Amino acid sequence: MRFLSFHSTAIAMALLCSGLVVMQRPGFTSHADSPLSQLAAIDLQSIEAASIALEQSRWEDALLEMLVLKDHLRRFVTPLHPERRDQQVIAQVRDRAWRHLRDRLACAERPHGSMEMLELFARLQRIPIVCIAAGIETPRHHERVLSHWRRRIELRKSCDQVLRSAQQHYLEGNEVEAIKILDPLLQRLPDDAMLDRYVTAMRQGVIEQIAADIREGKQRNDPCSVLTATRWLGDIDAEDPASRAAGQWARQQLRDDAEFLLTTGQPCGALLKMAILLDAGEPIGDRLVRLRSSIEIPLRPIVIRGALRGPIEVGRQLILRPGVATVTAENSKRTLSARPKMGENGRVWSRSPAHFADVKRWNQLIGEIVDLTHRWIPATPVDALLLSARRSFRLAEALRLSRRLAVSPARRWRTVWSQQLPSRNSESWVIHGTLPVVVIDEMGRGIEQCIEVQLAVAPSDLHREGLPVTRSHLEEARNEVLATLEGKLEILAQQIARQRLTTALQRARDLALAGDLPGARELLLPALIGADEHDQDLQQEAAIEIAHWCQVQLEIVKVATRLSDTP
Repeated sequence: MRFLSFHSTAIAMALLCSGLVVMQRPGFTSHADSPLSQLAAIDLQSIEAASIALEQSRWEDALLEMLVLKDHLRRFVTPLHPERRDQQVIAQVRDRAWRHLRDRLACAERPHGSMEMLELFARLQRIPIVCIAAGIETPRHHERVLSHWRRRIELRKSCDQVLRSAQQHYLEGNEVEAIKILDPLLQRLPDDAMLDRYVTAMRQGVIEQIAADIREGKQRNDPCSVLTATRWLGDIDAEDPASRAAGQWARQQLRDDAEFLLTTGQPCGALLKMAILLDAGEPIGDRLVRLRSSIEIPLRPIVIRGALRGPIEVGRQLILRPGVATVTAENSKRTLSARPKMGENGRVWSRSPAHFADVKRWNQLIGEIVDLTHRWIPATPVDALLLSARRSFRLAEALRLSRRLAVSPARRWRTVWSQQLPSRNSESWVIHGTLPVVVIDEMGRGIEQCIEVQLAVAPSDLHREGLPVTRSHLEEARNEVLATLEGKLEILAQQIARQRLTTALQRARDLALAGDLPGARELLLPALIGADEHDQDLQQEAAIEIAHWCQVQLEIVKVATRLSDTP
């Protein structure tokens, strides 16, 4: 019925408008294609579009359609509140669209709703802009409302960024880290009930999952996983009694396992159990250090000077230096040529005529410029122009000459050549150093080796600049050879230690492939404790292998083998 009344009203208005036009303009022919009838049809379509948008509750579209209409045609749109004659229809539509967008912004203010709020805020900003452009009154306190929602959107954007980071940690398996990220967010937004429910649900889900891991670890009799889970649960809820009880059970189980492994001759397994307890906060550091020292096998050989004075330790290699290093110097005279050769004897310097002529001309120009300046100041206007042109010409020439003088040398030279007799100070020396050593392996077998270093000293060296080799130069070369021999000895010790670690790692991997994981652990862990500090790459590989075989964290292996950054 409302739609029929709207159409009847529209037809009546069209007839009324056409009748008024005919009355105002006598002799007018109402043709269907006339400009006035087309304008009336366009206005009716806009009025109808605005009315339909109001009936369908599309307040923004209705406001935009009404702003297109002229002022005297807006009153024909179906009003929202017919009883409110004191307020115009467009003001009612503006307020309704303004309140509708504010309500939608309030509904969108929830976790992960910042993008929707940004889209709605752009539409809310458009309403006062179009009102100002159309010349109608803007909504009340629109600047204050926009400022309020701008602050809320910025706060929601930062909140959503933290939520996305927490979700990323949660999907990667770091549930505890995700909860730690969300806790400060609740302090920033204490009144956000939806965020509180969101974080509470995530926290409860993580707690239930950790509790399930604790129950599963107890069923499998795995105290390591139970202790790790209780630590996570303690980070989330420190007052949880179940986590404390499970932690006490896991610690006691680890102590019992360590004692059992010690009694069965598996000290490396007991060392790992103690490392887990130490990482959990148990005061067993002194006992762990003593056990580590007892099972350590140093891989770097000891360098001994002279002869052996006692028995060799089991599993220890030695490098024996029975004697001292021998350094010899040999000279070789170069064959002298019978024919003299031409060589540079010096340089003869002379003054440059071109530079001298430029300096003379430059001084002359400076005098002329000073004279023209003194004549130019008291001259008449006509004479001043002529004197200024002459002065400018000389200034340009003086500037050109000064630039050329800056880059051209004042003197020139030529080389003087003369015959030179062959020099007798061309003796070159070869410094040869040897150091005999005996490498004694862990089985007590000795392997004789010799470390050799050779250094050539000649007058043609760059740091001598053609000077002859003197006794002091030979002494410096001899000391350099001795230092190089000591360095070679250290390199030999490092190579032996690396080779022993590589052999132990390969043998342990063979045992692991054969299924003997405890044997592989007992073989590799003592070698890893006594490895050289220069073999960090092999130490990292060995630690990863042990962590994989024993199903423990890599940090636990590093604590047991002194590779951890923390004490």
